[in-house]
Amino acid sequence: YGGSPSYSLTYSGFVNNETTTSSTFTTGLTPPTCSAASYTTTTSVSASPLTISCSGGISTNYSFNTSATSNLTISKARPTLNSWANLPKNYGDPSFALEGPTTSTPGTFTYGSSNSSIISLSAGTATVVAVGTSVITATFTPTDDGNFLSGETKTMTISVVDTADVAPSLSVTVTPTLYVPGLE
Repeated sequence: YGGSPSYSLTYSGFVNNETTTSSTFTTGLTPPTCSAASYTTTTSVSASPLTISCSGGISTNYSFNTSATSNLTISKARPTLNSWANLPKNYGDPSFALEGPTTSTPGTFTYGSSNSSIISLSAGTATVVAVGTSVITATFTPTDDGNFLSGETKTMTISVVDTADVAPSLSVTVTPTLYVPGLE
């Protein structure tokens, strides 16, 4: 689905070691004409298979089977899930909504946590439970599941640190003042 199909015509049944490049074949060659059912990049999977039929054609020394047909099958497209950035979190941060990676087609995500004792999930909301790391898996279901595959996944890691373990930093800037007696 969504792609541009291509098909090719092949010849067989040559004699005397001739091939498609032999002058006895190419002399006077008029290839068969092929027509396919109307197909565009938005033709749905449910319209599949589409019939391709070829007829006619002539060569000086060969005759063709003039009634060849074949089928073009449209398969579901694999949606593209873009990268998904890892998240740093602090122990004690409030719960937050997960936002899945951007996709090539509309749809929804469901989420899973590799370690629910670090990050617990409920209906797309993540809660920091403890210090550590958890791999979050986003599983995609396209809105158009008739033309796109379901179940594509992306992962990211949430790393939780305890802010009490992080030493605060203090930066002090001293600006010297020059005092000269008598110049006030």
